[in-house]
Amino acid sequence: MAPLSGLKEQAASHETSDEGEGERQGVDWQEKYLDKLDRDMSEMRDSLRHMAEHVEQVVDSLRGEIASLRSEVKSEINAFRSDVNNEINAFRSEVKTEISALKSELKGEVGDLHREVRGINKWVIGLVISAIAGITVITVSAVALVAAAMKG
Repeated sequence: MAPLSGLKEQAASHETSDEGEGERQGVDWQEKYLDKLDRDMSEMRDSLRHMAEHVEQVVDSLRGEIASLRSEVKSEINAFRSDVNNEINAFRSEVKTEISALKSELKGEVGDLHREVRGINKWVIGLVISAIAGITVITVSAVALVAAAMKG
């Protein structure tokens, strides 16, 4: 704005120093042109200032939206992690329950096998004792027969 006002002052001083009518009209025209340029420059500055403020508002608004979106995404990620952890914990609990049930079932089956083995062992022992008793009876009978045959 200083250069334009300087030009205005020159035009005004030029107007007072010159006395001719034609020169005065040229100076009036120049002064009007400089005034118009000054107004146009002021309007441009105001327009640029307004645009800069608008751009600043848009940037601030976008920053707010980005922060909000970041927060929302973070919240969704945390919710997803929580859901996944809950699912994993539920699955672990389910697996532990299944394993416990299988252990109990296997313990029952092993107990049944132990009882069967004990029963078989008792049966085998009874069979062995019966076989020994039978062999003993046969041996005693054979010895008695041989002794009776030698005596007689």
